[in-house]
Amino acid sequence: MPALQVLDLYDNDLAGPLPDASKLPARALVHLDLGGNFFSATIPRSFGSLEAVQFLSVAGNSLTGAIPPELGNLTALRQLFLGYFNQFDGGIPAELGRLSSLVHLDLASCGLQGAIPPSLGALTRLDTLYLQTNQLNGTIPPELGNLTALRFLDVSNNALTGEVPPQLAALRELRLVNMFINRFRGGVPEFLGDLEHLQVLKLWQNNFTGSIPAALGRAAPLQEVDLSTNRLTGEVPRWLCARGQLQILILLNNFLFGPVPEGLGDCPTLTRVRISNNYLTGELPRGFLYLPALTTVELQSNYLTGHLPEDDGIPAKERKMLSLLNLSSNRFNGSLPSSIGSFSSLQTLLLSGNQLAGGIPPEVGRLKRLLKLDLSGNNLTGEVPGEIGECTSLTFLDLSVNQLTGAIPGARLAEIKVLNYLNVSWNKLDGGVPAEMGGMKSLTAADLSHNDLSGVVPQSGQFAYLNATSFAGNPRLCGTTI
Repeated sequence: MPALQVLDLYDNDLAGPLPDASKLPARALVHLDLGGNFFSATIPRSFGSLEAVQFLSVAGNSLTGAIPPELGNLTALRQLFLGYFNQFDGGIPAELGRLSSLVHLDLASCGLQGAIPPSLGALTRLDTLYLQTNQLNGTIPPELGNLTALRFLDVSNNALTGEVPPQLAALRELRLVNMFINRFRGGVPEFLGDLEHLQVLKLWQNNFTGSIPAALGRAAPLQEVDLSTNRLTGEVPRWLCARGQLQILILLNNFLFGPVPEGLGDCPTLTRVRISNNYLTGELPRGFLYLPALTTVELQSNYLTGHLPEDDGIPAKERKMLSLLNLSSNRFNGSLPSSIGSFSSLQTLLLSGNQLAGGIPPEVGRLKRLLKLDLSGNNLTGEVPGEIGECTSLTFLDLSVNQLTGAIPGARLAEIKVLNYLNVSWNKLDGGVPAEMGGMKSLTAADLSHNDLSGVVPQSGQFAYLNATSFAGNPRLCGTTI
């Protein structure tokens, strides 16, 4: 078939060695896709003779051996895919720097070792460079600053070290920068705040220090930012959602301080915010918790203060997305707003370790999808609302270490057929131990200790599986388990 231009065998069950390129129409073939099969052995050196090929993929096979340097002869090649499931020996051949027409280079996830060759800086037409999930080491060569057409750069999940070279400031077209899970050090490059097209920035799990560039997001349509698990200090930049497209913001496990930026309270595209384990202070921005697309908020283990914000008049139908809210271990005070009941998709509500006061609003019973509720370690008063029994999906309920009074609403709690953990210890609850709790077959752990309960502890049903510590500190209780 001497005139064959396109041979596409992608995603089949072909096996054995790759064919010798001398058996292929080298002068006519422009597109060769052998990816997604079960080819084994090595890439034949003869592949370097496919002088007309513009697209070459052997990705997603079981190839071994070294990447042949002869591939550097393919000067017409525009797209090269060698990664995924292949496990090559050695590193990236320096000869690949001769692929002067190359636009897309994907060497991800194929066991490559050694350094990134500086010769890749000669690929001035390169649009995409994917080197992630290998065992590459050393530093990023400053020659990559010559790739001024580059839009997508991913070197994540390697063992790269050193600082990000300042020469990369010349890459003005970058849309995606992934460098997570490496050993980079030094500051987060200031030039990232000047990129006008940047959409995705992931630098998590490195050793970056200093502050986040203050201008980050001011000029770029950021969609996803993850700088977590570094050693960053300073404040969260105010411009992250300036272009109104930010969806994911993850900055957890750093040393950031200052407030949650006001601009995040007016970011309608925001879906996930995770800034836990920092030193944030101040109040939450007005409207922040009620953003229409917000699904996840994790701000635990900070020093945030003030009252939890009310709904600001936003219709309930416009805020159905929030499923996880974790504000535990902060310094929030005031009462739990009744508008919390409007989050119809909420599955996890964690507010422990704050200074919340007042009663638990009965509107919490409107959270029909709630799986876990933890209000422990606050200053809540009043009775346990029976409406909690309307949270029929609840598996975990912790109201311990508060100032709650009145009787345990056992009959209402028994309506929750899947509850397996109940903790109301260290309160001021009185009355008897509800016999209805014995019929809660899903209840495997319960702690009613250190209250003012009285009477006889029932012995039937699930009570037979609870030990004395579940009822300790209630001097007016009696029974065989006490």
